[in-house]
Amino acid sequence: MGLDADFTIHRTWIFPMTGEEAKTPVRDGWPVQEERLHVLSLRKNNRIHAWVCKNVDMGAHECKEVLLGVEQLKALEDVLIAFSTDANALPECPDEVWGSFFGDRDVGPEDQVWAVQYAKRIRAMREYIEEHKGSGYEMDKPWVGGFYQASW
Repeated sequence: MGLDADFTIHRTWIFPMTGEEAKTPVRDGWPVQEERLHVLSLRKNNRIHAWVCKNVDMGAHECKEVLLGVEQLKALEDVLIAFSTDANALPECPDEVWGSFFGDRDVGPEDQVWAVQYAKRIRAMREYIEEHKGSGYEMDKPWVGGFYQASW
């Protein structure tokens, strides 16, 4: 047991259709309504969890899947890059979103190393969403969004 979290990209077709003129992907003869692309898994990363709760949606602390806009993804990327050289850039997890199984509150050099790798994944997520976004009401373009979901 512990704090686990995932960042995912969802591609959702509002009107999944088949047929010659429809461009919705088909799997085993069925139109795809939603695809989920896995971006990043975190284990006991309470600082990122606290950042999402504070800057995106406190529902993340209730294990709800929360939507992150491209601006929020850019802000998280920036914070992670800053954290790689300044441990104070990503504040300690506050008591209101803390669980005893959330890991260690102390920051070590290894924590700052992972921050760069996580920032690269978040950047790739943001760029993918920006490149592929659609309204979902188009027959050939899904709605595309990024999500965070924690569990314990």
